[in-house]
Amino acid sequence: MEIEYRLSESDIFAFMKFQIARRKGWHNPVLFRRVAYLVGFILLGLGAWLFSGEVMLLLAFLLLAILFFVFYPSFFDWALHRRLTTAYQDPTKQASLASRVLRASSEGLEEISDLGEIKVKWEAVNELVMTPSHVFISVQGTSSIVIPIQYVDKENYQEFVNVCREHIKRNAA
Repeated sequence: MEIEYRLSESDIFAFMKFQIARRKGWHNPVLFRRVAYLVGFILLGLGAWLFSGEVMLLLAFLLLAILFFVFYPSFFDWALHRRLTTAYQDPTKQASLASRVLRASSEGLEEISDLGEIKVKWEAVNELVMTPSHVFISVQGTSSIVIPIQYVDKENYQEFVNVCREHIKRNAA
């Protein structure tokens, strides 16, 4: 069973957002930084108020704390998207977005692109996670195969996902 697709910068962005969203608690950089900015601005405001006695300074820092807490996720997304756009202007990175064929066989997954071939045995595949727009296949918990659903034939896609799930379940048992 095989599918053919092409990645774009938006698919890499979706993958990065997916990885960040899966981090729980303080390991999630967005949550950690939101709380850090909130606490930091509150402490700065309190310190400025204690040393100067100006209530307006305290209110200004409290307003900054609230604004950073509310808008930091949007800022984080914008900064991440900007970094990815800049990184993928490099021709070597652009080559990684080439079209590819992903094959599922009884031995494992095989990805073929202009950059070469990658073969992964089913024992190395941890999980398959589906979102409304992508499928992420986790390989040894460190890397993933990103499949954008919109560019894949729907019949082949569903059959491919079912074959992958069977092999993952078989190797997990």
